[in-house]
Amino acid sequence: MYTSHKPASATAGLPQFITVACRRKQNLISLSCFLVIFFILFMNIGFSTRAKHVNVYNEKQVPKEIRHVHECHCLVTVALPANMMKINDVEKGNSITDTKPSAPTKTYVLQKKDQDYQHKDVNTVIESKQEYPGQRNNTVANRTSTSKFTKSTINIIEKKPVESFYHPRAKIPDNILHSITLKPNFTRLINASQIVLTVNTSYILENPTLCSSVRNLNIIVIVHTSPDHKERRLSIRNTWANDAFYHHLGNVRTVFLLGKSKDQNIQNQIKEEFKRYGDLLQGDFIDDYHNLTLKGVMAYKWLTERCRNAELVLKVDDDISVDMFKMFNVYFPKYRLENMTIICNHILEKTMGILRKNDSKWYVSNDHFRGLGAYPTDYCSGFLVLFTNDLIPALYQSSKVTPFFWVDDVYLYGLVPGNVPGVKYIGLKGNWHQLGGQVAIKCYKNETETCPFLVAGAGAKGEFEELWPHMVKRYAVNTKVIDLDTK
Repeated sequence: MYTSHKPASATAGLPQFITVACRRKQNLISLSCFLVIFFILFMNIGFSTRAKHVNVYNEKQVPKEIRHVHECHCLVTVALPANMMKINDVEKGNSITDTKPSAPTKTYVLQKKDQDYQHKDVNTVIESKQEYPGQRNNTVANRTSTSKFTKSTINIIEKKPVESFYHPRAKIPDNILHSITLKPNFTRLINASQIVLTVNTSYILENPTLCSSVRNLNIIVIVHTSPDHKERRLSIRNTWANDAFYHHLGNVRTVFLLGKSKDQNIQNQIKEEFKRYGDLLQGDFIDDYHNLTLKGVMAYKWLTERCRNAELVLKVDDDISVDMFKMFNVYFPKYRLENMTIICNHILEKTMGILRKNDSKWYVSNDHFRGLGAYPTDYCSGFLVLFTNDLIPALYQSSKVTPFFWVDDVYLYGLVPGNVPGVKYIGLKGNWHQLGGQVAIKCYKNETETCPFLVAGAGAKGEFEELWPHMVKRYAVNTKVIDLDTK
């Protein structure tokens, strides 16, 4: 019988391979190597796990960038006959073909690809004075951006307002600001029943860096809109106010002005719209036709505080479509070097009668401008007014002392500028506007018509979307981006 030389307790509880190794001294070296390798692997796993936890623990919460959401929701393309000169083909996989059973067609992009402009923390944007380009996908499959203003973004805007930097031509001499006074007998003549309420009030919704986030801002567009005109605002964003279509010509930003709605559902929708686009300026007053003057004074206030870096200020109503190609090729270079100037449909002093019949939309009681049959001031039709930006602080200063009058065109573009020394009006001449939307569309569809309109009416549903592609096409034809061969 075989008898072990070691006590049974020495090997009874060990695995067999260890027992064998212990019995054979030649295997001790292999066992030692195995234990060393096992130890090294165990320690490596432990260190890597700890390092991962340390990284997570030390990870900083980087705030999301606040974006000026000037989005391109649509890619405008025009289906053209095959014999047109091709300049820019639609990218492969994104082309759209004409479904009509006529001659074969090709599709051409009549816009340059755009870069979105976004800025970092609102406290650093003024110091850097630069844009922060990010990529925007303009493909047909990605028409709607998911970028939104977050709740934390709104809190930052409310708590950390900033001042904008100046464009050299936007400065106004101090002596002009100090010399703004009411004309003799002005208060008695206007016989105001109230004062302007928006001068010293805060905004409900505001993006203070809408202008200052752009280094070279050519035009700031101010759109007077109503709370329930959400579709019009969206149409404007998608068409003529979207500088993705003409970014090679200039930089544009747009802000929509509105008051409070009595309907809480509409007010909630406005807040959501602001979170998404960040281009609303809402004042603390009820939005009403007789409060349009308050809306305009709010614009002067905000532009003075937040938008000193724009070259020109373009004010429009939300039922107007502007041919921005004509704006940048004709009007902008012509007027950008002016100063203290208002460019508009100019109405001369004492040529526009005061409507005294109480069934009129613009009824003015006999208490205002007593004894007068016409307005005693030059002023502008408000559907489109172009300002040199140096004039805006003076207009805001004047609005502080000019008694309130509810007819906004007369007050904002007549009475208020009338108290500022050195103001100059330039009246636009010729066939530059067509406020009938369908008339303008008919003109654009007729290729033999010149259609010299800078602005066209677009108040009816779908007119923005119908007008703008024709404006794009006219620009493309006139600049030889495409060439229409005669058949």
